Amino acid sequence: MEAYVQPSLLSTTYIHRNEVLTFKFYILSAEEYSPLHTLNVQLWSNINDNKWSGINFIENIEENLVGCKEIKYRIFELNVDSGSVKEGRYEFTIRVHSSAWSDDGEWRWLSEDLNKNGKIFIGPSKEIPSTSGTEKGIDSIFNKDTFNRIETIQTSKNIDNWCATMNITSIKGNFIYKNLGIPKNLVRYFGLERLTNWWLIPTSGSEKLNITSKDVQYLIIQQTSGDYISLIPLTNEKYTSALKSDDDGNLVVKCAFNNNECDKNVEVKLIISKGRELNDVIENCMNAIKKVIFQDEPKQDIVNTICVSNNGIVYYDKLGYCTWNAFYDKVRAEDLLQALNSLHNIGIQVGYVILDDGWQKVDNHRRIQGFEADLGKFPFGLKGIVDQVKKEFPYIEHFGVWHTLWGYWNGVDPSIFSDRYDVRKTTYNSPNGTLVAHIISPQDIHRFYDDFYSYLKEQGIDMVKVDFQSCFDDVENYEHKWWWVDYQKALNASINKYFNQKLIYCMANSPSIIQNILSNKKILSGEHMPLYRNSDDYYPDIEESHSWHIYTNAMNNLFTSHLNCIPDWDMCQSYHEYGEYHAAARAISGSPMYFTDIPNHHNKDIMEKCLVKTPKKIMQLLRCEKSAIPSGNIDDLFIDLTKVDKLLKFTNQNGRINVLGLWNCRNKNLIDHINISESFSFHKERGNVNKELVMYFVMNKELTLFKQSINVLIKKKSFEIILFIPVDTLNIDNYYLKMTCIGLINKYNGSKAILSNELKKISNNKVIYNVELVGYGECGFYLCCDEKNICNIKATLDDEEVVKENIKYEKEKELLIVKLEDNSGRVNGKESIKLSIEVNLDK
Repeated sequence: MEAYVQPSLLSTTYIHRNEVLTFKFYILSAEEYSPLHTLNVQLWSNINDNKWSGINFIENIEENLVGCKEIKYRIFELNVDSGSVKEGRYEFTIRVHSSAWSDDGEWRWLSEDLNKNGKIFIGPSKEIPSTSGTEKGIDSIFNKDTFNRIETIQTSKNIDNWCATMNITSIKGNFIYKNLGIPKNLVRYFGLERLTNWWLIPTSGSEKLNITSKDVQYLIIQQTSGDYISLIPLTNEKYTSALKSDDDGNLVVKCAFNNNECDKNVEVKLIISKGRELNDVIENCMNAIKKVIFQDEPKQDIVNTICVSNNGIVYYDKLGYCTWNAFYDKVRAEDLLQALNSLHNIGIQVGYVILDDGWQKVDNHRRIQGFEADLGKFPFGLKGIVDQVKKEFPYIEHFGVWHTLWGYWNGVDPSIFSDRYDVRKTTYNSPNGTLVAHIISPQDIHRFYDDFYSYLKEQGIDMVKVDFQSCFDDVENYEHKWWWVDYQKALNASINKYFNQKLIYCMANSPSIIQNILSNKKILSGEHMPLYRNSDDYYPDIEESHSWHIYTNAMNNLFTSHLNCIPDWDMCQSYHEYGEYHAAARAISGSPMYFTDIPNHHNKDIMEKCLVKTPKKIMQLLRCEKSAIPSGNIDDLFIDLTKVDKLLKFTNQNGRINVLGLWNCRNKNLIDHINISESFSFHKERGNVNKELVMYFVMNKELTLFKQSINVLIKKKSFEIILFIPVDTLNIDNYYLKMTCIGLINKYNGSKAILSNELKKISNNKVIYNVELVGYGECGFYLCCDEKNICNIKATLDDEEVVKENIKYEKEKELLIVKLEDNSGRVNGKESIKLSIEVNLDK
């Protein structure tokens, strides 16, 4: 039985009393479940006085399914009023009976054991406060005597923020654990835990904390009252801290101390925020951290927006190329040239190159033997390959190289570097056991980076990807662990001096790096935002990794989108089976996009859907201005969407247009019910919410009027992108004309191409719609008139008339498509193109 229910089994759904809980049941119409047979569907639950009983669904033949029209299905619906239900926890499953079966008493169950049931928590009415927890302030979360000092941090009148301080006695070389007790009235939680010391992954659960194995850097709890709590332990030069839980569900703060920088008694801080709206709680918690870090200094607003300007386009608004998955550490000069040449031959321009691991001269112990390139692989050195690349491909403006924080994985060759720097031997833990590394000591690390980067600059390098940045967390020597402070200071000073923040932080999802970024004033004032690798690597050959990669990045963005950098979802390959799956996700994620294709293995169509050609003959990446964040029903946050039958949803913006991504992270087709207002509950816009909207489905190429809820089917390994576009309306005498620009509909993120738009009346029978766009493609419009017929449509592109063959209006779909081509054959120096649509109406 291929069937789905929303809310999903294996999930916990929270509603307030007096709210209606809506169940949707979908079943694909195999012969025994087809409309030829009577189908009885029951919600089987203990929601009535904790006694298990059945409630019948009603078939809804009116509802449509967006997605795969060739797939036959049936939809059933049930509304449960929770007004008479007591507050507390309940479970449910679904059972089905078909008249096709001979035995009238036979039922088939969606879950066959109790551990696979869905869960429901009924909270107090929003109008009537709960009597289950009468404590106020931080006492509603922890006991009063848990902390030594509690300070209120004012960021918003709707959110409570506290900086809770614990006085902890440090012990050199040992972790200290501070038990905060079981968080009061916990219903469910979401956190970001350390997969390793350098990557974060999402974790979630319900009823009781179960984060015993990994350190958690970020934790969200929902209480029985419906309130959300965000907790972030601080880390600085004196101590690092993280969250865990013990076997009983107690929340524990785990601390390590830098005894060279702190006294025996240390004040460890935990930032706590609480409120009713999750998005506000998350935002205010991050603002509270910045207030604590910067104390009374003026807070500088960080706006992650990059657009076309007179100063040109920043490098990550162009497509990039990275050598890693194409060649791994065997990369040679001829490999890179061959890859770039094969891209050039299919008409794809990249704006920057990252020469990844493999270019350096290293010894058998995995230590660098100098700043220079391996001449066996790069016979003319770095400068030779940089000069050749920029000569043969003049549109490539930036060239970056990779290295680790220590220079290479096991540091530097002491026989070569000891003459210039103080080199120390240390050991660190790795998946391959304990390894030996030789690293530069703090007294010389500033000079090391200055020498290294001044050399790279002379070779034509203008950006770096610095890997293994959390390496000091694995160092065994306690004193050496705290050298991360000096290394980060030296790295950032040299990045500022030589590369103007053109840096990719990699293997850097550790608390020391994250909060060092948050507190770095030089990053705040930099011209370019650094990139921050947001997840574990892209693994092309591991089937199950692809959906996990998208899911992890979307969830990590809930936290990392508030850092003073751009979350980077890593490279991908266009020709891969999951090429479009990855590329489209990055297109709306706000991440940069760089491919790692093997030479002559490309999917040109996928690449072109990410790019737009400008009047200057430049290929610009259509990248969302902000970082995408998870969306959908808030219940989706508290489950693993690679294991539960729901679509991953994440949302972003392009100007006034909201973008909703729907990704299938399961290894089967999925049907999901999407409540649009809930889908933007994480991402509230303060604009005119009553403005009329249309929806455009990018992959299905469907234009519809706005609906509050939709049912969507997404095939496995696939996705959909929905645009929510405000409609421009003219009231002319006794009729309305409505029109709006969708953007470039032959692109994944085509609404990013819109720079401005205006609908204006010329006469009672003629209107003009002016649009300014980044570049060329198929531009879509919603166009309708309630009383008059549209008798003629003309278009001019930069004052030249568009041929009729390139203008197509489908009246029944109310969709106008204008194909915009660059026929000039010359670079005209303009920053954008201007399209004018003339709509003539009958009299």
